Amino acid sequence: MKKIVWCIVVLSLFGLQGFAQESTSIDSVRVWQMRAEKNDVGAMINLFKYYSQHQNEIELYKYTQKLDDFIEEYNAIKIFLNVPYIIGLYYLTDDYSVTPQDITKGINYIKYAAENGCTEAQYQLGIIYHEGRYGQAKDLNESFKWSQIAAELGHSGAMLLLGMAYNNGDGVAKNNEEGLRWITQSANLGNNIAAYFLGVFYFEAIEIKDVSKARYWLQKAIELGNEEAIKFKKEHGL
Repeated sequence: MKKIVWCIVVLSLFGLQGFAQESTSIDSVRVWQMRAEKNDVGAMINLFKYYSQHQNEIELYKYTQKLDDFIEEYNAIKIFLNVPYIIGLYYLTDDYSVTPQDITKGINYIKYAAENGCTEAQYQLGIIYHEGRYGQAKDLNESFKWSQIAAELGHSGAMLLLGMAYNNGDGVAKNNEEGLRWITQSANLGNNIAAYFLGVFYFEAIEIKDVSKARYWLQKAIELGNEEAIKFKKEHGL
């Protein structure tokens, strides 16, 4: 289960630029609160992010509930797609003392964000359907669909997931060449797991074994923080 810090990390990576920065003044918060009481969705979003950053579960849940009533009614909300995605994560967990877990609502929020172009939500659906998480039936075809959409939009994690789908024939005809292409794209975008995979692959491959490429990708993975790459490199004298 993801803790509240996960929401904060996601918000920092996919943040709402110009909204609820850490230096936000108390006066700004008060203004947002007044506007939120008048159903100003922008103010609700600001407060949602502000209370996420300050780890205030009670207020965060309050504005989660408020956004529930408005988020699908405003087309403009599409520019803040990380918000419904994060609300979806919020409902999927049971780690919040004030929040009832609601899997259906959580999945629906993530789907809403994914269907409207949020690549992180698309990627998460790929994982959810690939592994059958949160009570969802394992569906490799659905996993492949969402992974492909996110990968084509530039999500490095989805590129790796898509590449592995091609390698294993999960939801698509097996195609190792296409799988390698997507995994390499993921690694080139800085995905340490993809880089580690390539290092191991080029070292262990029979037909296209390439020790120099193996060294290159293992070193790349190490530079990106992959500890398994360090162990593998030492164990094999690379």
